[in-house]
Amino acid sequence: MSQRHRFQAIAALACAIAASSALGGSALSAPSKKERVATVPGKNGRIAFKRHLDSGRSTGALFTIDASGKAERRITRPAAGVVDDQPDWSPDGSLLVFRRTGAPWAIYTVKPDGSDLTRLSPPSEDGEGASFLPDGKRVVYTRATGKERSFPNGERWIQHSDIVVRNV
Repeated sequence: MSQRHRFQAIAALACAIAASSALGGSALSAPSKKERVATVPGKNGRIAFKRHLDSGRSTGALFTIDASGKAERRITRPAAGVVDDQPDWSPDGSLLVFRRTGAPWAIYTVKPDGSDLTRLSPPSEDGEGASFLPDGKRVVYTRATGKERSFPNGERWIQHSDIVVRNV
């Protein structure tokens, strides 16, 4: 993971903790690298997760499954070389928000049946770490804009990064 993406992941976690605490929720913890990441079941009882579709792990789609491990359903159909991940359910279970990698990384929503794929983040910015706010009408995510700067030690940093709250 590049320094840029580590920074964005830390910013997303900080944002989620702040939003959760401000809205009366409990604190969140970051998963270890060995853990599998999936959502807790939405009100519809389904769990959302990412699965890589190729052995090189360069393409990944979102799937849902019920809590018993049955009724798996593929939700997104990204192009080759694109990974959809970091899903989060809306409070009422009617939408998923997620990150799609590419140039730039973007934030999308999609219905649980795979319909109504909608890009939320503008083309001029990268986005990641999206989560629904408890009202279900807004999402929060980290945004990166500007150029990447490369340093002699191999680290790369984006010019600007901040937290965005956007209406769905």
